Amino acid sequence: MIRFNDLPNLDLDTRTHLYMVFGSDSRVPIAYGTYASPPKGLTDLRKRMNDMLWLDVPDPVHIMDRDYCSDENLDDLLRANQKFILRAPPDFPFARDAIVRVKDRIMDMKNMKNVDGSTVFGMSFVNYRNGKKCFAHIIFSAEEAEKEFSVFLSLIDQCYKELLTNVYVK
Repeated sequence: MIRFNDLPNLDLDTRTHLYMVFGSDSRVPIAYGTYASPPKGLTDLRKRMNDMLWLDVPDPVHIMDRDYCSDENLDDLLRANQKFILRAPPDFPFARDAIVRVKDRIMDMKNMKNVDGSTVFGMSFVNYRNGKKCFAHIIFSAEEAEKEFSVFLSLIDQCYKELLTNVYVK
């Protein structure tokens, strides 16, 4: 019998990098491909699209995670007039500027939505980058913010205990 603790320490990337094609009207997945890493740029993204050419999708919308998010990739997508949804981390300059733009208004009740049993606040607006129109969608979860704040407070509490006892707390 092998216990979990007996397994060697492995550094595994558990993320799955998918390229999916959805029906534009039905929003149902039609096909997908798995890859070892996220696309590095627009050329890599187009190679993945070519794998799906047999589907004859006329106007694809690319949905990409934060691994693809960089100034260069965002500019390439806009320059090529590609339709896309790109998840950007809060510290990405485009996202940070959008957050600053809505932070005082996002928790207004008219922006509140219920998504899968969770309450979130969302705002969308048009933004421009290098003369290209781009929509920014900001989603804020008060529940997630509260969880993160609780973790922060527990870390402060652990540090305080370490200072009092002069003993490192794991």
